[in-house]
Amino acid sequence: MKMVVIFSAALFVAAASLGITSPSSARGNPNTCTYQDARLVQACRTDPAIRGYLRDPDNAGVETYMDLPPVIRGWEPGEEEALLGVLSPQPQPYQQVAQAAPPPGSLAEVTERLRRIASGEYAAQVEADRARTPTVNWSPAQIRAAARRAVTSKLREPASAQFRNVRRIQHDNGTTMFCGEVSGRNAHGGVSDFKRFEAGVTNRGEASAQVDDQTGMVGAYFNTAWNQFCGRIAGTPVQF
Repeated sequence: MKMVVIFSAALFVAAASLGITSPSSARGNPNTCTYQDARLVQACRTDPAIRGYLRDPDNAGVETYMDLPPVIRGWEPGEEEALLGVLSPQPQPYQQVAQAAPPPGSLAEVTERLRRIASGEYAAQVEADRARTPTVNWSPAQIRAAARRAVTSKLREPASAQFRNVRRIQHDNGTTMFCGEVSGRNAHGGVSDFKRFEAGVTNRGEASAQVDDQTGMVGAYFNTAWNQFCGRIAGTPVQF
C-alpha cells in the first residue's frame, strides 16, 4: 500500500512538472483571490462585490477580469458603444429598387404614358432624343413606307393590312403624320372592322403609330392623340 501511495505521488509530481494537471487545479481561488490574471486578483482583493460574485459556485468559470459581466466590473472605455452598435446596427441608406416596365398596351403602361405627357416629361425626353439624332433626307415614298410599317406592326397579321381614308399632314417641326383607318385579319381568320390609326415619322427617321382599340384607357389615350394630331387639320389624301 505504501508503494502505491509513493508511486501515485511521483506521478502527480511528474504531471505537474509537465503542466498536465486536472482542470480544477488550474482554477482560481476566490477565497484567497488567487488567479493568474493580475487584474482579476486586484479586483478580487479590493472590490467586495466582485469577490462575492467570484465566490458564487455558478461563477467558478471566471478566470480573467474580462470574464466578469460589465454590470459587475464596470464598462471598459468604448465597450458599451461597441456592444450597442452590434445590437442596434445603423440603418442602411434606402435604395430604390428598379421596377420592371409594365407590358405595352396595358392599363398601367397607358396611365404612365399619360402621366409623363401631362407632366411634360415625355416632351422633354423627345426633344432631348431628337437633339442627339441627325436628320434624314427621305423621299415622300420612304416616309410613307416607314409609317406603314409602324402601323402594320400593331396588327396580328401585318401582311393582311388594308387602308382607307388616309390623309397626310405635314407639321412645322418636320414631322409627317398619317391619319386614316386600317383593317386586318383577326384571330378567327376573318377580317376585322376598320379602326382609326395615326402614325408619325420625324425628320430624323423615327416612326411610331397607334391603332384605336376603342376600349378603356387605351381608347381614351388614342382619342387625345387623334384630336391633337389628326382631328383639327384636314391634310392631303394619299395612297397608303
